[in-house]
Amino acid sequence: MSLKIGITGGIGSGKSTILKMFLELGGVAYYADMRAKELINTSPEIKQQIISIFGKKAYQDEIYQASWMASIVFKNRFLLHKLNNIVHPAVWKDFHEFCNSHPNQIIFYEAALIFENQNHHLFDKTILVSAPINIKTERIKERDNISETQIHARMSNQLSDEEKRPLADFEIINTDLESTRKQVLDIYKEIIDDRY
Repeated sequence: MSLKIGITGGIGSGKSTILKMFLELGGVAYYADMRAKELINTSPEIKQQIISIFGKKAYQDEIYQASWMASIVFKNRFLLHKLNNIVHPAVWKDFHEFCNSHPNQIIFYEAALIFENQNHHLFDKTILVSAPINIKTERIKERDNISETQIHARMSNQLSDEEKRPLADFEIINTDLESTRKQVLDIYKEIIDDRY
């Protein structure tokens, strides 16, 4: 039986950094947000559903127009919900197939919206990656080259760390690399001890 561990956190929390640390200790990764982008560009069924709601501007030369779509959905929760209802079930089906092809392994599922989509009960354990808002904002500015207004618009579509905290089995406060690495190691040991 695979062990499914959900790793989540708000934009800029450093989920990818944490995941790399876990993978160094053992396990395989499923990058839900990355797979979603791939499926949006490769699945004819998803393309058809997105175009039927958002129109032909959603794709140009068969390529998903992520910036254009973001400018629409992050201002309109109803449309964001519509998009998520197309993409998330497809990602979940893809993850299920991934699990079947990796039996008896620790599988780390990295996604921003585990708690928002109320999927946390589908994992054996969940890990919340958190950081103060000012640190998250600086990380996103450096990484994505977008304005603070755009950053806060995206953050407003996610639950706060305070709202996620009671739902998570573990929390990693990702502010200092050395402290973060120790937290990862402690949690990994606990997961392994529980398993065996």
